[in-house]
Amino acid sequence: MNTVGGNCNSHRVALIGPTAEKFKGGIAQFTTRLAEVLSAGGPLKFVSWNQIYPYFLSKRDFVDRVSGDRIATVTTHYLLTFMNPISWIAAANAIVAFKPDKVILTWTHPVHAPVYLIMILILRCRTKAELVLLCHNVMPHESFVGAQWLSRLVYRSVDRLIVHGSSEFEAAAKLVPPDKLTQLFLPLFDRLTAQHSSDANLSGEESRTLLFFGIIRPYKGLDVLLEALPMIRERVPGVKLRVVGEYFESKSSGEDPLTLISKLGLEDIVETDIRYIPNEEVGPIFNSAAVAVFPYRSATQSGVIATAYANAVPVIATRVGSIPDMVEEGVSGYLAEPENPEALAAAVERFFAHPLSRAAVRDFAGKFSWPRYVSGLTNGSISE
Repeated sequence: MNTVGGNCNSHRVALIGPTAEKFKGGIAQFTTRLAEVLSAGGPLKFVSWNQIYPYFLSKRDFVDRVSGDRIATVTTHYLLTFMNPISWIAAANAIVAFKPDKVILTWTHPVHAPVYLIMILILRCRTKAELVLLCHNVMPHESFVGAQWLSRLVYRSVDRLIVHGSSEFEAAAKLVPPDKLTQLFLPLFDRLTAQHSSDANLSGEESRTLLFFGIIRPYKGLDVLLEALPMIRERVPGVKLRVVGEYFESKSSGEDPLTLISKLGLEDIVETDIRYIPNEEVGPIFNSAAVAVFPYRSATQSGVIATAYANAVPVIATRVGSIPDMVEEGVSGYLAEPENPEALAAAVERFFAHPLSRAAVRDFAGKFSWPRYVSGLTNGSISE
């Protein structure tokens, strides 16, 4: 296993993935920021999607229709359409013409296996580029029959597989030889920050505000946090909770955790803002919370934790997946056991009894810098 970090690239790099100019979500934000950093180090061709998922996969609208700040400062080539195989070949040919030294393919879901296998075949035959698969989730959050088989096919067809965190390394090592894997960290989502922020700890009502931020999905455990809130209210006078984000799909696809607010009599201390949050609003929302809470049932890693750190906000999270790799207890946050409202309430109580300074969180977050990340991605060098 390689655990890496360092300086930016000096190669000709082609990057394939979703862009925040068009799409919602942390992976699009990540890929766009990666494109910016790569372009500062050498020639880059950034290839993205017109349509990223088939209509049968999800009813969710993956297009960001609200953000004013689309972030990207690099040229994006919208060449890929999932339902059009001719576009897969055209995109691969455009990359061949670019003559890359390295091709980085962003892996978001096994449904992309046919697209990438065709592109990889063309790139293998017509270039000598190193093929790197940047894997955000070794297995999807909601798996399906054939997901592991499709993933293994793609994983074994590239030269190197990048994973984020120790649990993801272990999962990938069951599918490919470990010497093909490189373990990296998830870098800061440092473009989703407030224009005017301070490392000073909050005062007044904001000093007692918990934040749950992001897409509402069963694995993220919002219901666990709401079940813990009556205990938290008893132990932390004046506590408030803000729930900010949108449902992944319609509420009819599962039980709505927000019904717990009225069932548990929490209307006076819970504020909800249920919508997709534009990029420009993300930083101010984090800035107005004392701590961000991530009560996940399961996880690989968390772009929302990376967003909290970019805003110098401490976190309370659960010990699942690679989340413990991202949190240093007593410095950047506190950890609790998953699916345990009592343990989560105790972690929140611990935070307010022993607050963590934003300056300390910002110092800790420095280890998740983009230059260190890109060096590991492109060169495999280690930087302390």
